Amino acid sequence: MDEPDQLAAVSAQRARLQYFQPGFWPQSDPASYKTDLYHASIDLKQFYPSLNIAAVMEGLADAGAMAEPEIASLVQGMLNFQIDMTGMPETALENVDPPFLKGGVKGVPTGLFVAGFLANVAMLPIDRLVAQKIDECRDIAHFRFVDDHTFIAHDFSKLCDWIVWYEKLLESKAIGPAVNSEKSDPPILSSVIKELKNGSSHAKLKAMGADTYMLAMRETRLDGKNPTRLMTKTLAQVSAIAATDIHTLDDEDLAERLRMLEWLLLADIPEREIRPDTRAAFAAGQIASLVPVLVQEADGLVEAAREVASHEGRRPQAPKATEDDLLKFEKTMSELKQRLQSCVERHDKGERTLLKRCFELLLQSVREHPGKARLFYRIHQYCRVTGHQGLKEISDWLKETKDNGHPVWADYYAALSLQIMASGIFATARRLTSLDTLQSDIKAAVSHLEDISRLDTAVFRVSVERETWYHAAGRREFGVALIVAAETLALRAEYADLAWSLAHLSQAYVSVSPGMLAQKWLSETGRTSGVWAHLAENSLGSDATPSAAWSALAPYFDFDLGRDRQAARRYPELLSEAGWAQLLAATDPLPENDSGWLREVIGNDKGRRASAKATSKNAFTRAARSLESAPLGWITIEEWTNSVHSCSPFDPRRGEWTALEIVAQLLEEATSAGGDEAILDRIHPNNVLLPQKWVTKFSCRREMTELSWEEWRRLVKEGADAKDVLPVRLRDTRSSLIDYRYTINSKTGILIPPAERRLSAVGRLLLGLLRNNHSAPRIWNLRGNELVFRLPRSRWFEALAISSPTTLIVEACLGARPAETRAIKRSPNLFGWRDGEEPNDVAFDPPLFYSPSDLLEGIRKAQRVLEDNQLAVARNQPRQLIPFRLADFAIGTESASDGEGANNG
Repeated sequence: MDEPDQLAAVSAQRARLQYFQPGFWPQSDPASYKTDLYHASIDLKQFYPSLNIAAVMEGLADAGAMAEPEIASLVQGMLNFQIDMTGMPETALENVDPPFLKGGVKGVPTGLFVAGFLANVAMLPIDRLVAQKIDECRDIAHFRFVDDHTFIAHDFSKLCDWIVWYEKLLESKAIGPAVNSEKSDPPILSSVIKELKNGSSHAKLKAMGADTYMLAMRETRLDGKNPTRLMTKTLAQVSAIAATDIHTLDDEDLAERLRMLEWLLLADIPEREIRPDTRAAFAAGQIASLVPVLVQEADGLVEAAREVASHEGRRPQAPKATEDDLLKFEKTMSELKQRLQSCVERHDKGERTLLKRCFELLLQSVREHPGKARLFYRIHQYCRVTGHQGLKEISDWLKETKDNGHPVWADYYAALSLQIMASGIFATARRLTSLDTLQSDIKAAVSHLEDISRLDTAVFRVSVERETWYHAAGRREFGVALIVAAETLALRAEYADLAWSLAHLSQAYVSVSPGMLAQKWLSETGRTSGVWAHLAENSLGSDATPSAAWSALAPYFDFDLGRDRQAARRYPELLSEAGWAQLLAATDPLPENDSGWLREVIGNDKGRRASAKATSKNAFTRAARSLESAPLGWITIEEWTNSVHSCSPFDPRRGEWTALEIVAQLLEEATSAGGDEAILDRIHPNNVLLPQKWVTKFSCRREMTELSWEEWRRLVKEGADAKDVLPVRLRDTRSSLIDYRYTINSKTGILIPPAERRLSAVGRLLLGLLRNNHSAPRIWNLRGNELVFRLPRSRWFEALAISSPTTLIVEACLGARPAETRAIKRSPNLFGWRDGEEPNDVAFDPPLFYSPSDLLEGIRKAQRVLEDNQLAVARNQPRQLIPFRLADFAIGTESASDGEGANNG
C-alpha cells in the first residue's frame, strides 16, 4: 500500500470500523467466495439549502444540547438566517441558484463556517438508523461525507436494495434533502433504482430490461483485490502539489510543475475524481503563484549587467587619461551596453511569451466555468502578481458575456473586478513603497498599475439605472483605492505621471479627492474620509509614521462624526487642535483607562497639559498628572528605556538579566508577606519607578561601556539583599496611568480573572524592557481593536537576542495557548474536561504559570541560567547574554584594576 492507503487503513483501525472486524461479512460457502465487489455512489441534491432547520434543532435536542431554555432560544435565533434585500433588483435574483426566499434563506446557507456541523446534526437520527441496520444485515458498507454517499457490497441486488431503502428513509424522516438521480455513479444505476422504487423486482428487471440491468451490474462491479476504478491518483496529485513549497524547486521541477498544472486545468478528468470547477480553481491559483517564480533572467543577463557596472568603475579620470583612453573606454562601454540590451530584450520577450500563454490558460478556464467566481479572482490575481497586462482581454470577455444575453452576469463580474482590483491596488502600492521589494516585483507592480490606468470605464462601470448596492460598493472602493495609490506614488518623482493618471481615473468612479470635507466624502462614497483613511492605513501604514494617504485625509476629519474621531485615534501625537477641542468639550467623557492614550495626545504641549488639568474629567486630569516629574531620585521605566536605548549593546543595563530583575523585584513586592498582588494591576511603563542612579552613576555611550557585569549586579542588589525596600517600586496612584491597551479587564463583556490579567500585564512589561520599546500596535489606539488584533510577538521575537527560558516566559504570559490551558484548569467543564484531569497535550508548551508566585519562580530560574552560562549561541548568531569585561575574570581585587579593558564589544 502507498502512503495514502496506509493512512486510510490506520484511520479505519483507530475508528474501529466494523467492516474491518472479523466475521462482519458472512461467508456461508468459503469455497464459492469471490473477490468481486459492487460499488456505487449517490449525492443529495442541493443539500445545504434544502436542509430542514427543524431537523437541526431536533438533532441538537436529541444530543442533549438544548436542555437549557436560554441555549435553545439562542440557537433558534442563530439559525434564523435573514437577508437584507434592499437595493437588490429582481433581475439579479433571477440569476441566483439556489433561489432565495425574500427576506430569508431556506435551509442552511452554503459556505457557512458551521454548515457541515449543522448538517451532520440534522443527519444524526438517520445515521443511527443506518448503523443499526448495517449491524443487523452485515452485508453492506455505507460511507457518508456530508452529502456524498458511497456503498460497497458483495451482491449487486443487495447494493440496489440498500440504496432504495436509504432513499425511502430520507423521505420518511423529512429532513429536507433528496437523492440527486443525475449524480449517481455509475449514471446507469439511477434508472435501475427508479424502477425498483416503483415496485419492480430484480427478476422482472432482468427479464424486461436485461441490457440496462446487466450494464449497471457491470458498471458497479469491482475486483476487490485490485479495485482500479477506486484507485484514482488525481486527488493524490492535487495534495502533493498543494503540499510542495515551490521555492524549494529547481528550474526543471518548476517547468514540470507548470506542465502538470496545465494538464490539471484542461484535462477531461471524471467528475467522480474531482469536480471540474474545483479542479480548475485550484490549478488557476497554483499557476498564479508559480509563474512569478518561474520567470528567470535570460542567460547572460546578470553577467552582462555586472560587466557594465565593473567597466564603469574603471572609467579613466581626467587629467591623467588621454583622449585615446577615453575613446577606447567609451567604445568598450558601448559594446557592453549593446550586449546588455540584447540580453534584456531576450529576457523580456521570453517573459511576455510565458505570461501570455499562462494567462490564456486561465482565461480559457474562466470561459469554461463562468459561474466559478474564484476563477475570476485568480485571473485578476495573476495580472497583479505577474504584471501581465490582461485587463483588455478580461474586458473583451465581459463584453462577450453581455452580448450573449447575460447582462446581469457581466454587470456582476464588472463590479467584482472593481472590488478585486481595489484590494490589489492597496497591495501593489504597499509593494512599491516597501524598502525590501525585489526589482522584478517593482516592475510587475508598475506594469499592473499602468494597465489599470488605461481601464475601459465603459465596461468596468455599471450604468446608473442598473447599479445596485454591490455595484456601488465596488465602484466606490475602486475609486478610493485609486486616490490612495495616487497620493502614495506622488511622493516619488519616477511615478508622478502614473499617479496623475490614477487620480484622473478615480474621478470616473467617485467625485471626491483629498482636501474635501468629510461630509462630501460621506455623501459621495457612503463613508467618511476617516473610514477610508483607516482602510488605507491598514494596508500602507506602519507603526512609526502615517502613510501619505492618511496624511492627506486627516486634516479634514469631521470630529462631530464618530467614525472620524475613531480613525484619528490611530496617531495620538498627530491629533489636530480641532480634535483636541472636541475631546475636551464632549459631553460623553472618555473612560479613565483612556488616560494612557491621552498622555500621548498631550505630549510636550504645555497648552494641552494646562487645559487637561483644568477640566474635571478623570481621564484628562490623570493624563496631565502622569506628566509630572517622578519623585526626586527616581525615574520611570519609560524614562529608563529612553536612556539605555542609547547605550552600547554590551552595556549590562540593556541586557536580558536586567529586564528579568526589574520584573522580579515587582513580583517580590507583590507576593511577599504583607504584600498585595493587586498592585500588579497598576503596571505600566509610566507607573514603575527605578532609582535614578542606575542611569546617572555610569555614562551611557553607544560605542563602548565602562560598566562591568559584577559592578552592575551589586548596584541592582543594593537594599534588596539586605531585606530593605526593593529598588523597583510603583508610583503613587494619583500620578499613575490607567491604560486599556496595557491591562485588559474583559473580553466580550466577560471579566478576565485577576491572575490572568496580571500575568498579561507583567509579560507586556517584560517584553517592552527586552525590546527597549513599550509601544503597542497602532491599531490598538482605536478602542476595541486590542481585543481583536494580537501582539505581533513572532515578529518582535525575531529581533530579540534572548535566551530560550526568557522567550518561554514571555510566551507563557502573552501566548493564547497557555492562557487556554489555564482556562481549562479553572473551568474544565466548559471544555468537556473532567475536574482534576491534567491537560495531556502540553508537553512542548511554555511553562504554565497560574499565579505571580509561579512567574517569579520561573524568572529566577531563567536568571540563574544566564548567570551560569554567560556565553551562548542561538538562532545561528553568537551573542553575549550577560556582557562582561575580561578584567572581571582577572586575578586580584577590583581595586587593583588599572581601569583599562573597557568592554567595547
